[in-house]
Amino acid sequence: MKRALVSSLIAMSLNGMIALPTDAAKFELEPYELVRSFQRIQEEIALGDRHALGMQKELYKKVRQDLIAFERDLAWDERNLRAVLTFAIGGGGRSVLRPFERSFLDSETLKDLAIKVNSLTKSNASEVLAEIDVQQVGGTLGASIALIRGLNSEPELASRVDDLDYVRMSLPGTLHEESALRGLLVSHRQRGSEDKFLRIASRYARIFGSSPYSIQFSNELVEGSLAFDDDAFHAGLVEVIDFLEPVPRVALRDRIARSATVNARQDLFFAIEKVSVEMEPQTTSEPMPLMGGADQKVLKIYNTLGVLSVPEAEKALSALQMIVPTDLKPENRTVRKITIQALQSILQQSQPQLGDMVNVETEKTMPAKPTPPAMSNAMKAEADMSERAEKLDMFVQELRGKIDGVDALLETIE
Repeated sequence: MKRALVSSLIAMSLNGMIALPTDAAKFELEPYELVRSFQRIQEEIALGDRHALGMQKELYKKVRQDLIAFERDLAWDERNLRAVLTFAIGGGGRSVLRPFERSFLDSETLKDLAIKVNSLTKSNASEVLAEIDVQQVGGTLGASIALIRGLNSEPELASRVDDLDYVRMSLPGTLHEESALRGLLVSHRQRGSEDKFLRIASRYARIFGSSPYSIQFSNELVEGSLAFDDDAFHAGLVEVIDFLEPVPRVALRDRIARSATVNARQDLFFAIEKVSVEMEPQTTSEPMPLMGGADQKVLKIYNTLGVLSVPEAEKALSALQMIVPTDLKPENRTVRKITIQALQSILQQSQPQLGDMVNVETEKTMPAKPTPPAMSNAMKAEADMSERAEKLDMFVQELRGKIDGVDALLETIE
């Protein structure tokens, strides 16, 4: 409630709905107050306030313009100078430093840092900021330096992990931590740190799962699910996903299931499917489905392509052919078409080939030898399992090229 009130007041002031006294000073707020107001909006966004997302750009422009418009050669204390440096590092640019040059040159603690920030660009960030002791700088300014330096370093470097760990521990619950956690997921995945990956993912899902930037978190979870393949990781992955709200939770589960299908990862597919009942959103007395029954049926069959047997594929193909394309959402019509082609491919591969026909005819001319029923059943089951595995391998190779475009489409829609 408090966050919503703050966001509403700032939005009203930006839109001119709250009038300031005509005799008010031109700059009623000090630099640190301007910067802090912008940081508050960023924190609300990181915690899931999507209403604040629309005002972020306007507030950024206003804060930047007000900082640049301050008179030169005024004396400012360290609190205001640190705030200006923080805003400049976070995207405000070197222009905001000019009105404060005199104060920076007079500051024993911030002079050298201001000179470095004034030469900072995206391409030289890791080099310019390399020698700065962020713990000595401290506060939001130190965390901002560590964040920019870390995100502009190679993901596998230990120094990057140290920087981003410092950020998340220094400024919990802020956009700084949200950005640092996403950066750490990339690093821990590339460094093969399975336990650390799950720990960071768990923190993000619990605190920032509703953030507008969580799509990048979802992307990393999909990549991580393919990078780590043991049962312990799968169990931890399920716990992480379960922290999310119902809609993003189910969407992420389905994305991982599709990736598992395309990459022939049956272990991952079944690990995710085991929790499908537990992870479904709670139904209410007045359910409001996100899509119709026909859409759900198409996506369900699509998500299980990699594990269908031949009889199941025949039933699924019949069910899809019974669905009228106009009953589906436009994006799911393409999914239906691709899924039908994939099922037809499975069934075509199950038909006897020329070599198989010769063997069958040969077997018919040979005298039949009685075999124990139990042994016959076991051999038949083993042969069926072997045949199914071969068909699945062949099917997945063909399927990868066919559904890449559809998978990308679905991820964009989600």
